[in-house]
Amino acid sequence: MCSVLQIAVLTLVFCSVHSFTIQSYFPSTGNSIDDDEFSVSTLIEKANANVGMLLSVVMFGDIVVYTGLQNADPCTARGCLWPKSSDGNVYVPYRISNEYSQRERDTIIQGLQSFSRCTCIRFTPRRNQRDFVDIQCRSGCYSFVGRRGNGQVLSLNRRGCVYHSIIQHELLHALGFNHEQTRSDRDEHVRILLQNVIRGTEHNFWKIQNSRNLGTPYDYNSVMHYGRYAFSSNGQPTIVPVPNPDVSIGRANQMSPTDILRVNRLYGCSTYHLLLFLLLTHLHTINMPSIYFISTYLTSMLATYLSTNEPTTLPVFFPEAYLPTSLTQPSKLFVCLLSLPCYLEAYNVLA
Repeated sequence: MCSVLQIAVLTLVFCSVHSFTIQSYFPSTGNSIDDDEFSVSTLIEKANANVGMLLSVVMFGDIVVYTGLQNADPCTARGCLWPKSSDGNVYVPYRISNEYSQRERDTIIQGLQSFSRCTCIRFTPRRNQRDFVDIQCRSGCYSFVGRRGNGQVLSLNRRGCVYHSIIQHELLHALGFNHEQTRSDRDEHVRILLQNVIRGTEHNFWKIQNSRNLGTPYDYNSVMHYGRYAFSSNGQPTIVPVPNPDVSIGRANQMSPTDILRVNRLYGCSTYHLLLFLLLTHLHTINMPSIYFISTYLTSMLATYLSTNEPTTLPVFFPEAYLPTSLTQPSKLFVCLLSLPCYLEAYNVLA
């Protein structure tokens, strides 16, 4: 066990280095999405043009359902969830096709690993498990909703689907999540203009009456939300926010804090993961984190690390993408140094 002095010195070094190293919490090698033309739903819609004609399935945007099962439960019961392990994590086996380039493969793996930073979901390479997510380069971007048994295909076509946001979007489907605008309470937050929707694609806007909302508010910033012009037949909006029609929708380039919270709630992740989520939200919405909040979070985090030796814990103490951009480098150093009492407290608790 390290001495108190060693912990103090390591903390100072870590904070000094980290405060001058700008890194994204969710790495984004590969394509970037900055424009309405490249919103998640627009990219998926373009990539999935005519895909349904090639499959023995019905396409709901990027959700696939086997023909004849169109009215099947859209994963609103716990039976379609991935099982939780005795250690509190949810291990989801995956296999990635060899068709991808190394860069594309790295981008996909980063999307898979992004879940382990804020949730108890652990996407792990498949060994011999029966049920797994089979990531393939098929025609388009699509996934089944929830665990379906055996190798369930999650398609990420090399031309149009290997974006960080789309990867997270499809993985959320595989975990059991539907599109945000299909929520049972969606009519309170958006207006669907079916007169502008391409004929024959109206099913993409069906509402799920018993959707699992998990006690969370409607989220315009969810990576699962369609864009304003999704499936438009005439260039006019198909989804308009209410009461403020000018609210931006469908522009997310990664999971929102609410997306992360829902994963934690759906799979009953531990307090540690919820603390991490709350920290990210806190740092994202204020100019200076409170000492008490930082202390509570870091004490829990270090205690978890020292007791489990999880290698993914320490590197995400201060995800810089969630620090306010107004913070100067010295301010970041100051914020990080606030954690020193937490390290000492955790050391005393676990010694």
